[in-house]
Amino acid sequence: MRVSDSSYELLEMITRYQTPAIVMAAHELGIFRELGAGPPTCEQLASRLSLPVRSLGILLRACVALKLVTLQDGQYSNDLLAAETLVPGEPGYLGRLVGKESFFYNAWGGLADCVRNDQPAMSSIKVRAREDPETTLNFLLALDDIAVLYSGEFARHLDLTGCRRLLDVGGGVGSFAITLARQYPELMVTILELPEVVSWTREFVAESGMSERIQVEPTDFMADPFPEGYDAILLSNIFHDHASTVNQGLLAKAHQVLEPGGRVVVYEFLLEPDRVTPAVSAIFAVMMLVENLGGNVYTGQDISSWMAGAGFGDVSVTSLPEPSPMALVVGVK
Repeated sequence: MRVSDSSYELLEMITRYQTPAIVMAAHELGIFRELGAGPPTCEQLASRLSLPVRSLGILLRACVALKLVTLQDGQYSNDLLAAETLVPGEPGYLGRLVGKESFFYNAWGGLADCVRNDQPAMSSIKVRAREDPETTLNFLLALDDIAVLYSGEFARHLDLTGCRRLLDVGGGVGSFAITLARQYPELMVTILELPEVVSWTREFVAESGMSERIQVEPTDFMADPFPEGYDAILLSNIFHDHASTVNQGLLAKAHQVLEPGGRVVVYEFLLEPDRVTPAVSAIFAVMMLVENLGGNVYTGQDISSWMAGAGFGDVSVTSLPEPSPMALVVGVK
């Protein structure tokens, strides 16, 4: 074998999975949670978590090497990153996101079969909600955590001035419905979500104090018609779950029920026309291959042409500023 710089580059690339595996395992075992209560020795922590001292020590030292944990005088503590993001109850807690990625981490092991068979590695969210409600709820709450990270730019770049009634199609637990209702005090919102999900959505909306202005309706938006009487329809993180023909059908349904002058809003990862940049979107398309039948990431031109085909005009595409990887595509009826 000839050793070159490329050899080391490939080695580094194919071993990157090890770092997230360490973070996910430490989170699953409750290490960051326990360290948040005070600095134990490895033996004390092993006793608390009912884990073998030897294997726990190996994992702890790896966490120290990654600057997630510190070691001083034989005692372990969370470093700043873990203390802020991986301790339950802290304002910046992202443990649900770690749990979500851990679930997908296992599915990515079957990526070659996904490509070989053009089939996802998991069931639809409707099936997952019935068969594994705990994991599905964590998934939806993790999506809310992601939404919070980028909701400021989303709200700043989406102008709903003059809109009175918003239909949020597949709105999850209500992340963006709540954000927009708070920004526009006169706006009334209806969230369409699967019957398997609506109880979680209603609970989340109630906790936000917005139940009087946000209604949640059990609807399979893929099969059922959209309700009428809205001057804005939001399709947030919907298109990447589906094939292009499905998305065109959703836009046609939106155009059919929107009030004249109403607008449809698509919030999505977008690819450039070369379909390989930005890298975050090209890699996210692989996530959709693993997760959803027909899932993909599209270009702004794709979605703009679908909107025009559905009858929308004045179509605009706005990429949100970094660190957001998202964009808004808006069309007017």
